[in-house]
Amino acid sequence: MLTALLAQTADAAQTLVTAQEPLWRILLTHSLSILIVFIFLTAIITVIVQQRRKDKCLKLMHDYHISYTDTAGKVVWGDLIVYSQGLELVFDAPYRTRQGIVKTSTLIYENESENCLAICRPIDALSYREKDRRHKQISRSFRPGIPRRAARSLRNLINTLRDAFGKALSAVIGQLSKRVAGPSLAGQKSAVDQIGQTLLGAAANAYEPILERHIGQPVVLQLACPGDPDPCVIDLPGYLADYSDKYIAVFNVEHEPISDETLDVTESIERLGYTVDLKDDRATITCTGPELLIVKSLRTGSRYAEPQVALVRGSSVDFGLDGGDKITLRLERTRRADIVCPRSRAAVLFGGEASDSPGTAHRDYGIAPEPAVEDANDNPADSARDTAC
Repeated sequence: MLTALLAQTADAAQTLVTAQEPLWRILLTHSLSILIVFIFLTAIITVIVQQRRKDKCLKLMHDYHISYTDTAGKVVWGDLIVYSQGLELVFDAPYRTRQGIVKTSTLIYENESENCLAICRPIDALSYREKDRRHKQISRSFRPGIPRRAARSLRNLINTLRDAFGKALSAVIGQLSKRVAGPSLAGQKSAVDQIGQTLLGAAANAYEPILERHIGQPVVLQLACPGDPDPCVIDLPGYLADYSDKYIAVFNVEHEPISDETLDVTESIERLGYTVDLKDDRATITCTGPELLIVKSLRTGSRYAEPQVALVRGSSVDFGLDGGDKITLRLERTRRADIVCPRSRAAVLFGGEASDSPGTAHRDYGIAPEPAVEDANDNPADSARDTAC
């Protein structure tokens, strides 16, 4: 009887051992089912992430009044709405065409973003609520708290190790495909690799140590504006707010103007930094100088408006005279504004004013490399070149 009891105990232990298979064996046994579930889950997560993912520089301008300038010099303005694959500018007021069609916004699709030159945010164009949000935004960007710094460091780590994660995923799928009979799993390996890379790319973040060190620090942004025959490069000082693989954002805490003037225009004029052309009951204002030109207000005929539209060098806006014989303009020239530019046309090439960051101490007996950093537009004696663009 004792022998029978021992035999039953041995059989139960054997059954228990058999039931408690190692996790890796279970994964290998059901690898095809796990792979199918993984494909569906990663595909769903990827779609959700991509639909919600927006460029972080463009997000800084979301729901603010901005001026959008393209490479042809055309300028539109309004409240910006940022989508994952495009932009929408909601006009300050509906526009009725000559055919009676009412247009309230303009859509800029992702494939048209390559024509973007600059997105400017003049501070006087903002409402009190927008100014308050902007102040908080700048504080978070220039003086981030511990959670924000930790999240940014995590994104940078994911981006740095993205290739390693991708190769590890590919190696796991490769090993599974070798251990499972049949070509079904091996045939899905490339699809899984692609999904994994897409998911990692959606979660990752552009990371450049040279720019990362200058976040919140004074810099000089160089922007290549359209010109004939050659582009004109202008310098815009500010603080580096953020960057992505496509855009770069430079903000200013204060927007001090170089000049602020109100003038009555009854004929075409040419002034330092801009021109006003009156022709066929239309007034065309063009920025020709190295500074930003902000059209703060205009009065013509019975109409008064405050467009608060910012022009960069080579761009222009057009207004109707509405039957009047003159146009009264308030124009401001400045180099300090909040601006987001495509990295294909703009770059941070210089540090700005001295800061307390490591390596920014200046020698008392040194001299700056003038030929390498001097620009003719910085010299008042060369202001005649302002109209060369």
